[in-house]
Order: sequence, then structure tokens, then C-alpha cells
Amino acid sequence: AGGTDSEALLEQYGGSGSGPAASSLEDPLDVLKRGYGVALSLSAVGVVMASRCLLYTEQHPDAWWKFAGCGLIGLLNALAFLQIAQYYTDYTYEPVRRIAAASTTGHGTNIIVGTAVGMESTAFAAICIGSSILAAYHLGESAIHGGGLFGTSVATMGMLSSAVYVLAMDTFGPIADN
Repeated sequence: AGGTDSEALLEQYGGSGSGPAASSLEDPLDVLKRGYGVALSLSAVGVVMASRCLLYTEQHPDAWWKFAGCGLIGLLNALAFLQIAQYYTDYTYEPVRRIAAASTTGHGTNIIVGTAVGMESTAFAAICIGSSILAAYHLGESAIHGGGLFGTSVATMGMLSSAVYVLAMDTFGPIADN
């Protein structure tokens, strides 16, 4: 650390990371993920309450909680997307390190490994989407005859209920870069 106050300020705000304040700072992604957890929790409560208030009928008294389950499937899918995206884009995980290691041997290997990792990451997202659609369809169909398509739409609404927070998290990148 520097000897004067101005040097300490430059270290702290200049990002050298050697000052005491820099070592006690929390990872911004952890804060954003906690906020996303709060957004998902509030969305889950909203999905269950909306399902109970809007979809309860005496002819099918258990249909509302099955459709609420479809919405929760969508929320779990959104959480899976966050985990997949973090795994394939964060420097602390193996896929990014693999691309960085390939970059040391040349441009061609960088492109090949980067393309392979990109295809691998989309495969897991596609598997999540497909399994969520199937689960929501079958759960909705078990609620009422013909309810499978409605179940998938409720799952889609559950997945998109946290989209506002995801957009807010996306805007953090340029802010952090500057």
C-alpha cells in the first residue's frame, strides 16, 4: 500500500487490489445472484397466489396447484439458465479456462475450442427447455383434460417472470467495465 492518503485513494479506486478496502469487497456477481434469488422467491409467491386466485374452481379443486407447479417449473428453468450461463462464461470455471488455454497455441485452436464450448453450452440449455416443456405439459394435462398447453404457457410465464431482473443484471456488465 502507498504511504500517503492520495496514494491510498488511487489504490482503492484505481483497482490495484492491494489496499485493505479492495480485499474486503464482495464479488458483485454474488450480490446480483442474491438479488436474483429474491426476485425468484417473489415470483414463486406471485405464481402460487395468482394460480390460487385465478384458477381455483370447485369442479377441479386441485388444478390450481398443478398449474402453480407448472409456473414453478418455469422458475426452476430460469434458475438453471443462470447457472448454465455462469458456468460457461465465468473465468473461474473450466470451459473458459479451456478456451484460454487453447488461445496459447494459436488462432485455429482457439476458434475450434470456442465453437465446441459454445455448442456444448447451447445443448444444456436446449435440454433444460425440452425437459421443462415436457414436465409442464404432463403436469398441466393431469390437472384437466387439454390443460397441457396451458401448463406450458404457465411455465413460460414463470420463466419470464424474472426477466426484468435479468435485464437489470445484463446492464451491470458495461457499468462494471467502466
